[in-house]
Amino acid sequence: MKISSIRSDVVVVGGGFAGICAAISAAREGCTVSLVEKNKSFGGKVDYPHCYPFEDANSTPQIYKRDSGLINEIWHKFFTYNEEGTYVGQARVLKDWVVSEKRIRFFLRTEVESLNFENGRIKSVTAKDHFDHSRIAFLGKYFLDCTGAGKISELADIQGEKGIDKNESLPKSESTYPEEIPSY
Repeated sequence: MKISSIRSDVVVVGGGFAGICAAISAAREGCTVSLVEKNKSFGGKVDYPHCYPFEDANSTPQIYKRDSGLINEIWHKFFTYNEEGTYVGQARVLKDWVVSEKRIRFFLRTEVESLNFENGRIKSVTAKDHFDHSRIAFLGKYFLDCTGAGKISELADIQGEKGIDKNESLPKSESTYPEEIPSY
């Protein structure tokens, strides 16, 4: 099967909020970016089928809380352009946001399958387009793993964290805090 190639300065794997923000930041700094997402829409965990809320229960419940930067920008876009307030509308807003950035080329339904190395460095990632079953080699200077599961490190066989292992439990550690807090 023929493999087409795409060159860019930065290749971002994963189209959730981390991947979108990384791609937009790099593009606004003057880099050409390839944003590769395995699903049919952007959003990661806040998109179908997961549908986690954008602001989860673990966030700080402060009346004066304010996000800044790109998160503030997307909040504004959600409230302005997602009039129906649905996950479908949210995915549309995210896609429109990515499309509006001139230096980003995005690839939906495209899943990274392998890495190519040269002198110990990643030179390209090869992905399968699930829409037309073609293969694409993404060549770049920098590769960012924003999958949330450590896809690039897993394919590179690098030691360390590779996403969430449901069979893994955290080691019990000794507390660094004293049993009793002294009163003065």
